[in-house]
Amino acid sequence: MFKIIVRCYISGWRNTFNYRGYATRKEFWVFILVNLMFLNFYSALTGMLTLTGSGIVDVLLFLSMGFSLQLLFISILIIPVMSLGVRRMHDIGRSGWWFSSLLLSNIFIIPAFLGALVSSIANHFSWDIALSISIWASLVLNLSVIFYLTYLCCKPSVRPSPLPH
Repeated sequence: MFKIIVRCYISGWRNTFNYRGYATRKEFWVFILVNLMFLNFYSALTGMLTLTGSGIVDVLLFLSMGFSLQLLFISILIIPVMSLGVRRMHDIGRSGWWFSSLLLSNIFIIPAFLGALVSSIANHFSWDIALSISIWASLVLNLSVIFYLTYLCCKPSVRPSPLPH
């Protein structure tokens, strides 16, 4: 079991720039969940070390370094997750553009839409109302994209799995 998890995780990194072929559910979810575990472990470690800081300057310096490294790791993960998601879409018989367009809309299009929404509402109402509406709209739009991507990535393969169960 552990060998399969390690093989699936390494396969995600090895095929970072491979947008052709297939990725099974197991390969996709192992890669995603292991990286989420790394991020959560790092966040917990950063939080615990911040609590033991002696002064406010030490705490702020450590937090800024911790968040910078998290942002760097997430930025690096975008390319392998994109290629893995495209291969996962190929495995369920869909075009890779399904995953790419939904993920990129969550990164670029939804924030641009929310920026326009806030400025247009703020022109007619107060900034407080505009910000509260944009927070709810952001939550609904982002969660709907995430749930749909999760639904697509959980669909069964249209071809037999090459990995042993």
